[in-house]
Amino acid sequence: MFFGGGSRQSQYGPLPGPSVNHPLKVSLEDLYKGKTLKLAVNRKVIVGEVTDCAKCDGQGVKMEMRQIGPGMIQQLQAPCDECKTCGSKAETKSERKVL
Repeated sequence: MFFGGGSRQSQYGPLPGPSVNHPLKVSLEDLYKGKTLKLAVNRKVIVGEVTDCAKCDGQGVKMEMRQIGPGMIQQLQAPCDECKTCGSKAETKSERKVL
């Protein structure tokens, strides 16, 4: 490509979720002695099949065309409101696990 044209977009899979932080109250003595604690974690688990969004064809965004004047058309890329820009839909349930 000339003059820096062309984009090199590659997909490395889904983006990682946000970091989870669980503050625990332990003393330095407890850490030194190797105290163990149980921690209950609530998380969402996927149930069943993951399907592509039918509204955006699995892209996560949809193209909208808007007429802004006679003979002038504007094309927009808007996030899909059905799949929340991830491109797929799945049934989830909440699960509580003690670690």
